[in-house]
Amino acid sequence: MSKESKYAAAAQFLTSGGVQSLRQFFEVLPKTKFSREAHTSPERLGRMLRNPMMFQYRDIFNMARVLKCDPKPLADLIYNECLLMQQKKKAKAV
Repeated sequence: MSKESKYAAAAQFLTSGGVQSLRQFFEVLPKTKFSREAHTSPERLGRMLRNPMMFQYRDIFNMARVLKCDPKPLADLIYNECLLMQQKKKAKAV
């Protein structure tokens, strides 16, 4: 499978609403190659996946550029991950 078709499949997966988490999204894509094409290091992408609050708009737009899709579904996915993370922290604190 070529790189473009893999990215096109991932973009379709993302825009169709088939992705529920960032981890699920990156099961389809090679993180190292994708992160370099999105102009970030693989280590930084790993940190952002562990802590979605670290994502910046520039990261989201770069990822959408590589996927050749609209950045909104990606931003929504990251936002939902941030909400889940906050809920887990609140539940731990109680």
